[in-house]
Amino acid sequence: MAEDLESGTEKTSTEQRRGEGVYVEDDPVKIVCEKKELMRRKALELKERKIGHEWEVVEMEKQRGRWMRYSSKNKKEMDKVKL
Repeated sequence: MAEDLESGTEKTSTEQRRGEGVYVEDDPVKIVCEKKELMRRKALELKERKIGHEWEVVEMEKQRGRWMRYSSKNKKEMDKVKL
C-alpha cells in the first residue's frame, strides 16, 4: 500500500484486499450505497442532458424566428420590385 501512495494511485479497499491475495466480501450496505450513488449520478447526467436538449430547442426557435423575419422582409422587398 505504501507503494500505491508513492506512485499516486489509489485503490479501493476491495482492490487492496484482492492485491494482497485475501478475498473478503464487500459489505452489503456499502454495495447498496454505491448503487444508490451510481443511480444518483446517472439521474443527474440525464437531467443535464435534458437541459442541454431543451437549451438547443430554445436556440433553434430563436434562429427560426430570425429566419422568418428575414425571409418575410425579403419577400416583401421582392414583391415591391415586381410591381
